[in-house]
Amino acid sequence: MSADRAGVAAGSVRSADTSVLPRFFDLDYPNVERGEGVWLQTTDGREILDASSGGAMVTCLGYGVPEVIAAAQEQAERVAYMYAHHFSNEPQERLARRIVDEVAPEMARVRFVTGGSEANETALRLARSYHVERGETDRWRVISPAQAYHGSTMATLALGGRRALQEPHTPYLSGYPHIAPATWRFDPSGQTALDDLDRALEQVGPDTVAAFFCEPVSAAALPAYSPPDRFWEGLAERRDRHGFLICFDEIVTGMGRVGSWLAAHQLPIEPDIVTIGKGLGAGYAPLGAVLCRERVYEALADGSRQFDLGHTWDGAPLPCAVGLAVLDVLVQRGLVERVRDRGPSVRDELEKALAGMSIVREVRGRGFLLGVDLVDPRDGESLLPHADGPRPRPPGHVLPLHARRVHRRPDPPGSGVRQHGPGARGDDPALRRDHDGGRGERVEDAAGRAGGRSGVSGVEAPAQPARRPAPQTQGEGEAGDARFVLLGIPDVNGSIRGKAFRPNAFQAALRHGAAMTDLLLGLDPVDTPITDYERFGIRAGAADLLAHPDPDTLHDLRWRPGWRICLATPTWADGSPCAFATREVLRHVLGTMDGLGYEVLAAFEYEIRLRDGEGRPLSSGISYSVAELGRFDALVSALVPALEGLGIELAAFHTEAGPGLLELNLSPQRGVRAADDATLVKFAVKDLASSLGLRASFLAKTVSGEEGSSGHVHLSCWSDARNAFAPAEPAAPLPPVVGSSVAGILEHLPAASLLLNPTINSYKRLVPGWFAPVNASWGLENRSTAVRAIRSERPELCRLECRRPGADANPYLALAALVASAADGIGRRATPPEPVEGDAYARADLPELPGSLESALRAFQGDEALRRALGEQFSEYYVTSRAWELKAWRETVTDWERQRYERAV
Repeated sequence: MSADRAGVAAGSVRSADTSVLPRFFDLDYPNVERGEGVWLQTTDGREILDASSGGAMVTCLGYGVPEVIAAAQEQAERVAYMYAHHFSNEPQERLARRIVDEVAPEMARVRFVTGGSEANETALRLARSYHVERGETDRWRVISPAQAYHGSTMATLALGGRRALQEPHTPYLSGYPHIAPATWRFDPSGQTALDDLDRALEQVGPDTVAAFFCEPVSAAALPAYSPPDRFWEGLAERRDRHGFLICFDEIVTGMGRVGSWLAAHQLPIEPDIVTIGKGLGAGYAPLGAVLCRERVYEALADGSRQFDLGHTWDGAPLPCAVGLAVLDVLVQRGLVERVRDRGPSVRDELEKALAGMSIVREVRGRGFLLGVDLVDPRDGESLLPHADGPRPRPPGHVLPLHARRVHRRPDPPGSGVRQHGPGARGDDPALRRDHDGGRGERVEDAAGRAGGRSGVSGVEAPAQPARRPAPQTQGEGEAGDARFVLLGIPDVNGSIRGKAFRPNAFQAALRHGAAMTDLLLGLDPVDTPITDYERFGIRAGAADLLAHPDPDTLHDLRWRPGWRICLATPTWADGSPCAFATREVLRHVLGTMDGLGYEVLAAFEYEIRLRDGEGRPLSSGISYSVAELGRFDALVSALVPALEGLGIELAAFHTEAGPGLLELNLSPQRGVRAADDATLVKFAVKDLASSLGLRASFLAKTVSGEEGSSGHVHLSCWSDARNAFAPAEPAAPLPPVVGSSVAGILEHLPAASLLLNPTINSYKRLVPGWFAPVNASWGLENRSTAVRAIRSERPELCRLECRRPGADANPYLALAALVASAADGIGRRATPPEPVEGDAYARADLPELPGSLESALRAFQGDEALRRALGEQFSEYYVTSRAWELKAWRETVTDWERQRYERAV
């Protein structure tokens, strides 16, 4: 056949002029010669913008990526093929290990095939083998949603219920039962689909069902649609009850297209078998894979010890080497994270472009997998009439390169799907923006990406809680599209200790808790195990704690793309509460105040010492210097969005009277939330500063002769949404509850100093004249006193400020000590001494506060009321930790001692 007959010279191929058996005989196909980036070039020089990853969502990296091409060439020169029945090979072994380690750590084993249809058929065979190996030979049926596409082999074609695709091959197809999809039109809640599933199970018998097979996010049949969480949760429950497996077809969604390695990582369900394909080979080699959990593998390993079903090119070296190179590019360029971050704005842009079109009901999707839902414009809800679709083209018609239309499959939307009647408007909020009347103002979606923040910013933070955005999740406590979730427990020193979890492991932790060693509660600041604890920690064998995530604290680490953080409550392995957990100590104390009828609002301010990489302070040390604020611009510019990602509002910041000293004022929050914010601020500042080549220190005193770093705590008591610390009238005296709170704080302040000033270094900050209080004093708007009473014409600003804590204090314990002391004063209706006017440092008649950790320890041991309020178990534990610090100090020989005494003595 001549070149002209093949259509090469003309740049297009017609079915009448080619030896290839084409898919559609009435189309002329542009003849592509080469590709580069997102562009294709035909043999006659025309350029085509490939806006759909090759038309089948395969070429996710674009054309001509040199690293992938080089890897394919290098492997081809070594060995391109070997039969997996007899051999393994290094690319296959390495790719399987990396998929298990990086892409899907929840999975245990990988089988490589050459494409999506093969992968899905292999998954079916694996599900059947799992049950046979376990002696359940009657299990063979597979239930799946009708409106789906899983491949073109006979087995995978039977998985869908689209008759137009299956004809004329239906005689060959297994009669699998199907359920209707849980769409907004038919089933907005997902319950109807669950009811359908129950009926199907009942009809065929649950003991005959091997698997439920579906896409977590639909690709071709219902583009970018995923059922609501209610469906996934119900599906998981039915799996546990009836014993079938759940298989996810992630041929399209896998390898990052939805902004996470697997779409399963964004759903409240853990599949047993997952298939991936298109993005694994990225169009450079035919490659797919089947992933299974350990229990599926173990069934075969404990049984016949074989899975002797496969295809000729399974696991061949050349396509696996390509897969390794594709994975390298995805990781090194951070493409999955970029899809996650860019996806919402791409969807927003598409929504805006289609806004006002009556034929469009919604734009939906995750990451870069988006879909447009078309409706009958006459009612805005019914299925789009088939007559409104693309018209048939005459034979020989060439599809224009610029035309915005595609060859339509012969089945109309909903063909072969039993309809249950019109559904209510609305849809799963995790998948789409809510609409008012179908099209209205955009609101925050479940990922927390839309909408704004509220709160008051100013030098004086109001004593009202700043609003935190909804947790950055796909659902309650869900890890969403994060690659890692840091699950941490604040330790006795205020540091967050814990583990990084993959999303599915984090979901398991939400349900069951995560095992961590109790040594986390028995380490000193330099990570030395405290051997004075006998009942736990190193001397008791470092047994397990269970860390239970608090979903309200799950937030993005915006400066670490793909990472989130969540705080946890520890319990002992037997489920009993852990009295040593500092968050729980604060929660217990707040309960005491709640019993008195008050809710505590608190805010922290921190003075942070910042130096460059060579140890030079970022500023000269001029307090409230507008000119010197610019020297902190790099850190603050990074810190503000970082804190927003954590749901924390930075109310104000300014320079302080010390070289490199920057003060941060946090907005007030209720109880535990205030201390959470403070703890996360410390974590964020240190981590961000390090990433910028800076050094950030919360040490109370870093240089002799300079001002130290404070950690002042502001608090007020509220009742019935009213600030109980606010006078009834602007000129009226402070309410009695203020005086009683002050009295309780001053009475217990010597003992509380052990928590407010917890280290040897803490007491070097407490120098007269340096705005660090040294006596038990209070005053109205007096910054030389230990407790400053602040009144304002604005009731929400009335509060107490305790100026004793240093920046080194654990915020949970600092707030717990102050709240416990105030609650004691309120409960006894204690009366405070007269407020101090003028310089409190000059008053010799005021009770002195401890000037060392040792004296603070003695004061704490002698204050039974405060110890009891904090909990005797915790108090004993805390005393041991501070005594350990003193012992470590006494045993240390410092440079100062050597320099001062070595020659003289």
